[in-house]
Amino acid sequence: MNQFEFQDRVDGSINDYRDGAIDGAEFREAIVDTLLEAALPVLQPITLEEVEAKRSAWARATFPGTTPLSSLRHLEREIEEIEADIVAGKDPTVEYADALSMLLDSAGQAGIGPRALIDAMHAKLLINQTRDWTQNPDGSYAHIEPQPSC
Repeated sequence: MNQFEFQDRVDGSINDYRDGAIDGAEFREAIVDTLLEAALPVLQPITLEEVEAKRSAWARATFPGTTPLSSLRHLEREIEEIEADIVAGKDPTVEYADALSMLLDSAGQAGIGPRALIDAMHAKLLINQTRDWTQNPDGSYAHIEPQPSC
């Protein structure tokens, strides 16, 4: 995105907000989306562990009363925002990032770091690959519990 495309997108969002075509939350989202699209190509690559260390340090200083459970309550709200974006046909990437942040926050406060989560995720994948699965009425899947042998 060049400077003129960036300015056109920002001006368009400002005009939409001023004209009442979008509300304050939609205006913020449009500006953030524009900034991210402009900035992402020039940002240095960062690992999950690096970004989580930065996010965690900021969160501890900004939200000192947070607990693993309060972060899970926030995660529930982020999931609702993801669902709303999907239903509305909007790009949910930023909401997924918010949800991941809340999950990592809860885990971190419980003493579980990103590397431990990645390792556990890999181990769980190996277990899940050996299971049989069934589709639930809501479209999700659940593993079939093995029946005890007599």
